[in-house]
Amino acid sequence: MFWTRGETALLEIDGQRYEECRSNAAKAPWADAAYRGVDFRALGNEPGWLLEVDEGRDIRLVTDYGERSLYLPAPAPRFEGGIVRYSVTTKAHEVQLDIEPRVCRDSMSGAAFEARVRLQLDGQEYLGCGRYLSTAH
Repeated sequence: MFWTRGETALLEIDGQRYEECRSNAAKAPWADAAYRGVDFRALGNEPGWLLEVDEGRDIRLVTDYGERSLYLPAPAPRFEGGIVRYSVTTKAHEVQLDIEPRVCRDSMSGAAFEARVRLQLDGQEYLGCGRYLSTAH
């Protein structure tokens, strides 16, 4: 059973009852990405951007505070001095994504992440933080 009222919910699974459930807006996008099979997710500020890597499938980039979305093929990553690097060149775009396993703090929220991210999209650099969502990493 699932029942909602306002901003709370009641969930019952196999006789176990969970009351006063609330959505966590900060965690919901990350849980959704993991559910969809995304392996790595990152975000940054000024300008706002996010990316999702679904290894072996695609890289999704959303830039300019959600105004621009790109889907690119996800090549096999290269490993260079501890950095995981993805390089993609298409007819329209050139992208390099570097994921460094180093503690990173979001510049707006202060939230801690396991990786520092440097993204270059058509010559413009974006810096941010991210984390692996799959258990394979």
